[in-house]
Amino acid sequence: MFNWIPVRWYKKDQRNQNLRKADLRQANLAQCDFVGSDLTGANLRQANLERANLYGAILRGADLTGANLTRANLLNADMADVNLELANLPGINLDGVDLNGCNVGSTNFCGATLTAVNLSSANAVQVLLERANLVDANLRNAMLNGARMNRANLTGANLWRASMEVAHLSYANLTGADLSNTNMFMADLSYANLTGADLSGAVLDSIKLIGANLTGANLTGAHLSGADLSDANLTNANLTRANLTDKFRAADLSGATLTGANLTGANLTGVDLTGAIGADLTGAILK
Repeated sequence: MFNWIPVRWYKKDQRNQNLRKADLRQANLAQCDFVGSDLTGANLRQANLERANLYGAILRGADLTGANLTRANLLNADMADVNLELANLPGINLDGVDLNGCNVGSTNFCGATLTAVNLSSANAVQVLLERANLVDANLRNAMLNGARMNRANLTGANLWRASMEVAHLSYANLTGADLSNTNMFMADLSYANLTGADLSGAVLDSIKLIGANLTGANLTGAHLSGADLSDANLTNANLTRANLTDKFRAADLSGATLTGANLTGANLTGVDLTGAIGADLTGAILK
């Protein structure tokens, strides 16, 4: 049961207050100071928290569905199990914040700083992360189907076993990222930087990797049926036991390891295979 707090009584200074389970639905809390306050389980659906100071606040289990958190301060806040679905947080700084188990479906994080953030196992379906900084972020087992992450920086991010079907990551930086066993069916990674990324065992069927940089990437056992790697750079990539079919037109596979790779039906027209190791071109199209 929520504790209803009339908005007309609400003051800007709410530091170190006990607001557990407070009912603040649609309240105008712009620029309010909640430093150190306890908002555990509070109902903040569609609340206006623009420029609010929530530094060190306890928001565990709070409902922020559709809330406006533009330019709010959430550093050091306890946000375990928070519902941020449809919330608006463009450009927010959540550096190192633990969002484990949070619902961030369709949340707007465009341009946000999410360095080393913990979003493991989070529901992030159709989340907006375009141009966001996710360096070293933990997204293990996260549900990212339909996510929009164009031009996001995911250098060193952990996306092990994440579900990223139909996700948009064109021009994203995934250098050194762990994408092993990830499901990226029909995702778009055109012109993405995947240098040194681990894609072993990943489901990449019908994926778009047009012009992508996969230099030194590990694609051992990856499924690439129907994938489009036109103009992609796979120099020194490891494609051992990978299932490679369809479009490789003008791709660079020089120095790549292709031991045991299935190239049956793969269109290798114009592909550079200089120095490629273990390539069995049986059934491949080499016009």
